[in-house]
Amino acid sequence: MPQKRGRRAGATVISSEVEALIEEYLRRYYLRRKRASLSRVVLEVRIACGELGLQAPTRRTIQRRLDTMDEREVMKAREGAKAARQRFAPVTGKTGPNYFWMSFRSTIRLQTSSLSTVLNANPSDP
Repeated sequence: MPQKRGRRAGATVISSEVEALIEEYLRRYYLRRKRASLSRVVLEVRIACGELGLQAPTRRTIQRRLDTMDEREVMKAREGAKAARQRFAPVTGKTGPNYFWMSFRSTIRLQTSSLSTVLNANPSDP
């Protein structure tokens, strides 16, 4: 059986030095409360690679490394623990049969009161 062509899933082509630079600059610039843009990180990584004589990664490569990070930790670093908690915490609250019944009753009351208002209105005779 012939083998599939191309790279295997998860294979990296860039060197470990460039991987370390990407990780360092994502943490230094992107994972901060000042919320630097991804473009800023890409620029800084390219400058650092140029100074070290390494081949600079593409923007998409850096974006993929960012995508592999835990979204909750990224939000916690950029927007604070409270915002991350509000976004990712499980939703708790009033659920169950009593809550459903109470909301159903209030909906029926609103509909019947609106209907009675419409029915009790005296249309003017032409």
